[in-house]
Amino acid sequence: MAEIRRDEGSFPTADNLKLFWISAMPPEPRAHIALVHGYAEHIGRYAHVVDHFANAGFAVHGFDVRGHGKSEGRRGHVRRFADYLDDLQRYLDRVKIAAAGKKVFMLGHSHGGLLAASHALSQPRDLAGMVLTSPFFVLAFKPPAVKVAAAKLLQKIAPGLHLGNEIKSEQLTRDPGFVAAHRADTLVFNVTTPGWFAAALAAQAKLLAEAAQVTLPLAVFVGGNDPIADAKLAKLFYERAGSADKSFKLYEGALHEVMNETNRAEVLADIEAWLVKHL
Repeated sequence: MAEIRRDEGSFPTADNLKLFWISAMPPEPRAHIALVHGYAEHIGRYAHVVDHFANAGFAVHGFDVRGHGKSEGRRGHVRRFADYLDDLQRYLDRVKIAAAGKKVFMLGHSHGGLLAASHALSQPRDLAGMVLTSPFFVLAFKPPAVKVAAAKLLQKIAPGLHLGNEIKSEQLTRDPGFVAAHRADTLVFNVTTPGWFAAALAAQAKLLAEAAQVTLPLAVFVGGNDPIADAKLAKLFYERAGSADKSFKLYEGALHEVMNETNRAEVLADIEAWLVKHL
């Protein structure tokens, strides 16, 4: 097997934060994948995903979203959702340069799916398609009412205040190895902020209202027992999306992180097959 060239570094945001990025480049890649991770985690948790697609001949790029992983910024916080989208555009600009004219696909998981789909509202012509896994379009559970009320109050007076979240490692996957790794991961965090909460809610509402503007080729993969991101809302977005070329698959019994699940080989093979079909 030809050697895969791996690289990493950082790039600046408009407000002068440094965001960490990685890439894995096989010789003469078939296409390029821009990977966007979920909330409260980081791109390092996707090493096996990067390896799978790089070994299949795809160049894979990823970055730690602001306030996550090895990137700068207050943990889990954003002043406005547009900052995420500005950062994502800068990241995609880097990927497009590396792609040198070859097709670029975006693969977003959970909160990364919300970012990817929100970016796709602008109908980017430089992306060949978008894959979403367990996209975070609404919570699958109701957080405590007192916490919601406090967050709405604090978003105006202390938007960056850290509050605990309700997510547990065992809600992510049925695989005990991935659960243990998540618990031991020092770059994973269990807080959120009122500012992020408000920004995410507004972005979700906008996306579902304007889903018809998303016209990229689209694939959505979700877990049937996802306790974090509501699979029904992912299906509703899929149905509302204006894409003429779209597909949806639900994996019975799977939890939130379908690419880290016990049937992850099946999931990654399905994603790969969709990408190959769109080469």
